[in-house]
Amino acid sequence: TEDSVQRLLLIRRARALGVSLQHLKGLVVALDGGSRGALRPRLRELIRAHLGDVQRRIGELEMLRQQLEQVLHGLDTRRRPGGRCQCLETVSLA
Repeated sequence: TEDSVQRLLLIRRARALGVSLQHLKGLVVALDGGSRGALRPRLRELIRAHLGDVQRRIGELEMLRQQLEQVLHGLDTRRRPGGRCQCLETVSLA
């Protein structure tokens, strides 16, 4: 039926956006319950929260990128013959 097709499209799109199965289940329950008016606010809230998580992860990845660049720079510029490697000791963990 057309409702089944719409349900599958919603599931597919939500999964493509990274919506967890747990959250998706709540959306499908709202959709199947005929409460389409309640679906949009729930979806908006879910997507807003997911966007916040993605932005946080991007920030963490940006910090990791900076740390890796710092280590690489140290490996390229600091050479201590006979000494122990301290390349990773100068990485800022902040």
